[in-house]
Amino acid sequence: AAFDAALAVNTVYFWQDLGAVFAEIARVLKPAARFAIGMRSPESLARAPFALHGFTFYPAEEVAAAMRNLGFTPRIEHREPGRKFDRQVVWGHRS
Repeated sequence: AAFDAALAVNTVYFWQDLGAVFAEIARVLKPAARFAIGMRSPESLARAPFALHGFTFYPAEEVAAAMRNLGFTPRIEHREPGRKFDRQVVWGHRS
């Protein structure tokens, strides 16, 4: 393992298999690493015409569960909830 942290912003929508992608990210992270995903909620994405083709809408809870399955302790932060285009961050760390 080589990296202290991993960050992905607005890319999770294109990952067909969260478990496989997260396993690869976890493989290259050091034991006490941090991992963060910046994303929009499924409700927010559903309002964006560009997101109707080729996007997978993941709830933050599903992303957090995938992190938890790999030994991360996840936390979800909702930013600007209720706005047309909200922001969410799912981040976790391994101890």
